[in-house]
Amino acid sequence: MTIDDGANLDWKGANIYGGGIFDIASVRGLLQQSSNALINNSGLIKKTDDELNEFGNYYLIVEIYNTGVIEVQENQTFFFLAGASALNNTSTGIMQGYGVMDITAQFVNTGTIYPGELGGVGTLDVTNNFATSNESNIEFDINGTEEGEFDTVLLLVFQIFKEIYL
Repeated sequence: MTIDDGANLDWKGANIYGGGIFDIASVRGLLQQSSNALINNSGLIKKTDDELNEFGNYYLIVEIYNTGVIEVQENQTFFFLAGASALNNTSTGIMQGYGVMDITAQFVNTGTIYPGELGGVGTLDVTNNFATSNESNIEFDINGTEEGEFDTVLLLVFQIFKEIYL
């Protein structure tokens, strides 16, 4: 499935299964319209350049279970927004790219983060909510010591403490 006309897509109780490609070359977003709407990704969800806007933003307000790959290309932003939605990057899931992943949804990560992509040096920006666990991995390519020869993850994360124990 390709979204390339700049339209919003309303998601009403459907699921995406299988090893296909969900290529989003658009701005705007996908909005969950019912409580049972979710994306089960075992393929590739990617945010690509729409060739109309210098920077492309696309929001996802839907529950996502990722066992495949979520990718964001350079000068692109994926917004994984809150509400009743959550982003679950499972043990076989990969999140990669050269752009920005802005996560305000609940984020559970037991999978792998690749700045750039496997074998490709790059920078991945993560904003708002970043999660790791004992099971998760961040894999870096290191091809030298100069800037541009190794992967980078830039984090701009705000943590809210509900309880502080002294």
